[in-house]
Amino acid sequence: TAAIALVWVAFLGYSFFLAPGKGPDAQAADQALLNQVLSTPFDGSVSPLFVCIFNMLGIWPVIYSATLLPGAERQSPVPAYPLVFASFFLGAFALSPYLA
Repeated sequence: TAAIALVWVAFLGYSFFLAPGKGPDAQAADQALLNQVLSTPFDGSVSPLFVCIFNMLGIWPVIYSATLLPGAERQSPVPAYPLVFASFFLGAFALSPYLA
C-alpha cells in the first residue's frame, strides 16, 4: 500500500502545483464555461459529451457510497463515511486511501 500512497501523493501534488490553468485568463475561461454549463447546458454551445460527463460527476459518488457503505464496518479499520462524504467534493482523491 506504500506504492499506492506514493501515487496518490504524486497525483495530489501534481493537481496543486503543476496542473495547467492557474493564470487569470484560464480561470476566466473556466468560469465562463461553468456558467454556460450551469445556466443553459443543452443549448448546443457546449459539447453534449462534456455536459454528460459534468452531470455524471454527481452520480458517481452516489454509486460509490451505495457500494461502500453497506459493508463498511466489516471491511476496514478506517470509517468510510467521512471519505464518501468528501468524495462529493474531491472525487476519487478522497476515496483512494480507503480503497487502497
